[in-house]
Amino acid sequence: LFFASFMIPSVLRLNDVFVCISFLIWFYSFFHARSLSTCPMEQFQVLPDEYVWTSFLEGREISVSNPTLKKWGAYLLILFGVVTLWQNFSSIMYWMIPENLWNQLSPLVDAVPQIVIALVLIFFGIKLIQGKKEELNGK
Repeated sequence: LFFASFMIPSVLRLNDVFVCISFLIWFYSFFHARSLSTCPMEQFQVLPDEYVWTSFLEGREISVSNPTLKKWGAYLLILFGVVTLWQNFSSIMYWMIPENLWNQLSPLVDAVPQIVIALVLIFFGIKLIQGKKEELNGK
């Protein structure tokens, strides 16, 4: 999972935007391991000992039963696909547009995917804050 957090953004050419994901995974893993090392032996023995990839090796399907999670996961996959297409399309446009014009358009064309992803991340952050605020106000 940690190495996939480096590999996937690299393949999608989104290194600058998603470099923080690998740090989040590392910090979560570190503090989770510290938490497990300090829990009582009775509680530790009851915890299931499974690897992340166990479901892949046993041939089980990964099923997401939450419809909201499915919907947002699909939106994210579509967004990553559009960003990848945009980046490949921009490299094709480089050969079609005269060099003088391309030198002026290149910064804008390169910045569009990062701007879109940044806006999506901001939107998700606002939704998470609103959801938590509604949850706290409802209690």
